[in-house]
Amino acid sequence: MDSSVLRYIVDRIDEEIAKSSTSLGEGKATDYGDYKWRCGIVRGYLLAKGIMMDVTDHMENDDG
Repeated sequence: MDSSVLRYIVDRIDEEIAKSSTSLGEGKATDYGDYKWRCGIVRGYLLAKGIMMDVTDHMENDDG
């Protein structure tokens, strides 16, 4: 897989993080359970982004 594809995925994840964060900031959560769920979504995006960035770095720096 080309590292540019991974960078594109990371960019899309960033967009989703921004949307979710904005939604939280605007108080769109209906109750505490919904708030926790939305925070979990953002956390999942951040974890996925970190993994994708690690893979991208590994691919770009791979000598083999």
